[in-house]
This record gives sequence, structure tokens and C-alpha cells, in this order.
Amino acid sequence: QFASLQSQIDSLKITRRHLSKNSNKIYQLFTNPSNYHSARQQCANHGGVLAMPKNAIQNAGIQQVVRGDRAFIGLNDIQHENNFVFSDGSRLGLYRNFALGEPNSFGGDEDCVNIYPNGKWNDIGCHTQLHFICEFPA
Repeated sequence: QFASLQSQIDSLKITRRHLSKNSNKIYQLFTNPSNYHSARQQCANHGGVLAMPKNAIQNAGIQQVVRGDRAFIGLNDIQHENNFVFSDGSRLGLYRNFALGEPNSFGGDEDCVNIYPNGKWNDIGCHTQLHFICEFPA
């Protein structure tokens, strides 16, 4: 019974490490590598959406859960090149945090966006297998 309790405690510690609450939103990192479309569906299955950093405060909250590797966020230009939209369908506004030289649609097939541990964004192929961050209401 002690081993079972210890296992539950360890699981909660891991989960807490992958959570961040910021700007009335909760962000959770999922570490099962998935393509963009699968990640979006998995967030929906959990009652959330891929994380949408619409301002610096939200981006900082999302950045807190990125652990040493890049992760998908809910931003893409799948419908129209360079017209980025968030998971909720809203257009990318004035706040942008792309890394230097990005977005570049390298190879002509980079329609989805990942966030790096430093908080910068990069356009990347939607088929790439990455961790992903879901956003939930607080």
C-alpha cells in the first residue's frame, strides 16, 4: 500500500511540474510526441485547446512548462500562408514572439508553430512529432 501511495505522489509531482497557471489560464505540457492535428485533438479530448500566447504574460506562462524541448502551440497558417490564426480562430495580433528569421516556411511546408524553452516561436511542419501544450480555463 505504501508503494502505491508513493507512486501516486510521484505522479502528482510530475504533473505539477508540467502545469502553470497564468492570466486566468492553466497550461499543461503533454510529453507524448504528436503531430499538430493529433495534439489539437488530444487537447480537445481533455477539455482544452492548444495553448494560445496572445500576449507576453500568456507567453511567459506557457514558457514555464516547456521543459528542455520545443512544443506545439495553437498557432498556424494552414489556410493562408503568413496569415496566422490561433486555435480559437482569432488572427495573430500585434504581439508576436517569433525567433529571429522566423517564420520562414522553410521548404514551403511549415504551417504550424512551436515554442522553444526560451519562449520564442518557430514555424514548423505540422507532421512533426513534438510535445504540446494545452490551455484550460482557470
